[in-house]
This record gives sequence, C-alpha cells and structure tokens, in this order.
Amino acid sequence: MRFNPADYEPVEDRLRRFWADHPEGHVTTSLVHVERLEGRPVQYVVQASVHAAEGRLLATGYAEEMVGSSNVNKTSALENCETSAIGRALANANYAPKGKRPSREEMAKAERATDDGLALVAAATTEDELRALWSHTEL
Repeated sequence: MRFNPADYEPVEDRLRRFWADHPEGHVTTSLVHVERLEGRPVQYVVQASVHAAEGRLLATGYAEEMVGSSNVNKTSALENCETSAIGRALANANYAPKGKRPSREEMAKAERATDDGLALVAAATTEDELRALWSHTEL
C-alpha cells in the first residue's frame, strides 16, 4: 500500500490544535546529538517537548535525520529534524488522529527511504556493493 498524504496530518495542523487548546503553552526543542564525518554534520537527533501553560510537561518526542538523505535534507536536515520531533511530541500528547500517529512528513520520509533503498539495491552490481548497503556504509 502506497503512502497517501491525505491520510496523514501535517505537523503544522497539530501545532494549530495544540495552540488552540494551550494558548499559553510552549514547545521546546533541543539538539541532543550531532554525528560528524570529516568535520561536517551528517546526522542530527532532536528532542521536542510540549508543555501546558503552567509549565507542566505533556509529552516529548525524538527525531533523527541524515544530511543529504532527501532533497530537503541536502540543505535543511536540522530544520526537518526539529519539525519531525515536534510532530512526535504532539502525537505523544494526543494531537494525532486515531491510528495516524506518524505525521505526513514522517510518512513521506519513510516512503522516500523505501524507494531510495530499492533503487540502490537494484543499482548494485557486486556483492560488495550489496554488503555495503546492508551495513549502512555509503558506496
């Protein structure tokens, strides 16, 4: 079954509902991990937290993005990671349609990963290339 964007809610819509319910609430994010290769960032992990007005923690969420893993991640991996973490935190705080916890952005990322992975496997011409894919080593 293919991903249908209409079946999933964007993070922006979850945020609007959160702000409507908690106009004095707040969302915080924190960069918890950066992996570097040759001095350049290649992976980010971000934590997001959503709080009620009185500062009570409602939920947290984490996200991970790899630089260059998609067109948007070629230039905006950190921003994309932050948005995904906010979406996860909001889902954990019950701001997600029943049965649709992943955000539209997360589902698009998963579909890209599957499509990209299948293309890489199809393009592999040697056993070493397939082993490199299996071990998550860049070719």
